Amino acid sequence: MKIFLGGKTTREEFQAIERDVRRAEARFGVSTVLCETFARGALDDSTARTLNDVGFFLLCRSFPNEFSPVDVERLRRIAPLAPIALVAGSLCEGENRTGATFPGTRRFYAETWRSTGRREFFRFFAESAGLFAASPLATWGDFCVEEARRGAKSGEASSLKTLNSEKTTGAVAIFPGGDAALGRLLRDEFAERGASVRLGAVRRLERFADFAPTRVVVDAVDLAAAGLLDELRAIRAAFPAAALDLLGFAPRRDEVDFWERQAGLGALRVVAKPFDVDFLTGAAF
Repeated sequence: MKIFLGGKTTREEFQAIERDVRRAEARFGVSTVLCETFARGALDDSTARTLNDVGFFLLCRSFPNEFSPVDVERLRRIAPLAPIALVAGSLCEGENRTGATFPGTRRFYAETWRSTGRREFFRFFAESAGLFAASPLATWGDFCVEEARRGAKSGEASSLKTLNSEKTTGAVAIFPGGDAALGRLLRDEFAERGASVRLGAVRRLERFADFAPTRVVVDAVDLAAAGLLDELRAIRAAFPAAALDLLGFAPRRDEVDFWERQAGLGALRVVAKPFDVDFLTGAAF
């Protein structure tokens, strides 16, 4: 099997990813095809024909428009079953809201690659399982739910469901935003660790009148969404003593700083999605 490693991996922000590929070579006996430039016209037909046995495409994107969805679709046609992971550099932060999207591609920033992508990358080669073995159209919530079901059916704990040695105590309020599957997953994970859990919506905070959570988890569809600050202020007013986790996909450094330093929100932690379930459900920060 081959790994296709594309992009300018000599950039400092991608050197750790290249080291991960070298570890995969040593550990699993795979080989690597390096291609610094693979945009349309740069990847000629003779080179493309040598990629039909690629088992994993790992693309490092240094800046917006370095390559396009059309370029990625070409790789998909060369090896239709191979997963494609895209790691966006710091200059691409926020472009998922304003730039081109890449359907069927698992997208990471350096932070989320370190926390989740690297583990799933090695798991793919070791077990032919995990995030990269799932359908490329599956959401993170879909994947987590399926992992939980698979672990329950086999009677074994999945790699995303290894219980933390320290039980979660107290009560946890969860506001799942637009992802009901993720809300149910978090409810089950916290409950299994011993917490009393309640799902809700910000517009119906009155339903929590008899509930005093020590942890609150809020899933944000978009960390830059208008109205999110008002919602968090309403949650903080309702639960002034609770630790607050704000979930957001691949947050930029400035977004983390903005929310964690926001006056009036108290103890708040931004957690990047995809996240490690044990990290989120562990002892309150």
